[in-house]
Amino acid sequence: MGVINRQDMTAAEPPQPANQSSDSTTGSDEDAQPSGITIARFDSTKLETGLRYDAWRENMGVLFDVASSDGSSPDLSKPASIVTADLGDTVLARARAESQLFRRSARRLHSEELGLILVQYFPRGGGIICGRERLVAGDMQIIDTEKPYELAATDYENLTLMVPHDLRATLSPVIDKLHARSISGKNPMVRMLGDHLQSLWRNVSGMDISQARIAVQGTIGLLHGYLATDSALAEELEPAVGDALGLAMRRFIEQNLEKSLKPEQLAREFRVSRSQVYRLFKRDDGVARYVWERRLQRSRVLLTTPWLQHLDIGAVAFEVGYSSNAHFTRAFRARFGMTPSRMRAEARDGSSSQPAERTAGQTGHSIRVPEMVRRVATSPNTRPAKRSGTLSQNRPAKP
Repeated sequence: MGVINRQDMTAAEPPQPANQSSDSTTGSDEDAQPSGITIARFDSTKLETGLRYDAWRENMGVLFDVASSDGSSPDLSKPASIVTADLGDTVLARARAESQLFRRSARRLHSEELGLILVQYFPRGGGIICGRERLVAGDMQIIDTEKPYELAATDYENLTLMVPHDLRATLSPVIDKLHARSISGKNPMVRMLGDHLQSLWRNVSGMDISQARIAVQGTIGLLHGYLATDSALAEELEPAVGDALGLAMRRFIEQNLEKSLKPEQLAREFRVSRSQVYRLFKRDDGVARYVWERRLQRSRVLLTTPWLQHLDIGAVAFEVGYSSNAHFTRAFRARFGMTPSRMRAEARDGSSSQPAERTAGQTGHSIRVPEMVRRVATSPNTRPAKRSGTLSQNRPAKP
């Protein structure tokens, strides 16, 4: 029996059905699978050389700013591709490209909200994470898109499971402590997780949504089990176990932004002292500041989401816990430097200008991959409502 070289392992491409639609000017395809699973593809080889970087940046840019290792634009002389599969609550993606720099800067985080946990497995290649940790073929890493991050990547291929922040506690109660860390493929559990992700990737195009969700639950269960039982990791993260309570409180806040949320209320809800609540939110400058930030970030999403344009400003304010439009507008302007109505107008103008650019034959590229990623990053409470009115009318009862 020969020895498997992990440097040569690659994830097979999902089959391309006969009904695939392709856009030769953007390098992007979108498959409407008979099962209801949508698979979007970007392939740089379908583009003229001069258009490849702009198209790559627009597709990968939903997650990271990209550049060559020296800070210039990658020339993409080698094929680069992204394939994403919409699995309902999550997205599974495979990317291949040449060496480059991927970054989420503090400045970018300040101006956008993209609440995702990225679980990445590297069948090929790797790099240096945040200038300190080496990532090699067979390793995994976990990325929180709301934290600064950088990867100086070699030529690589990876598989990424994108999990919305709403579900991050299902991965691990200490998931925050695993951000930007290399998880060694020398561990047999990590190898099994990698094999599982590759198997899911090979079979996803033949699944229906319910099957895909069950398979993803299995993946998350394996990851949760590994993180909970790896003794070396548990010892290293032991001081962070108390963060599980803080994460539970943050999930509670996220699900109840329209309600009054004060330290004493959290203390009653979780049966702890107020001083313990204060300690858990010390790094966020206190409960009030954290709630203020989450309310305004949620309102920004509501105002800029295309299918929620029917909600008036007052409905958005009410949805995030403001009873006064004037109070909401003042807080929003203090946080984002513009009024809610201006934010909505700029988002609408930006969206409506894109089709015109494409029909004019300019360098607007298909954004199906970014749209898929943004959809899963959107909180369930901001997804399309089935009937008009405020979102609270359409939200399922909280447990």
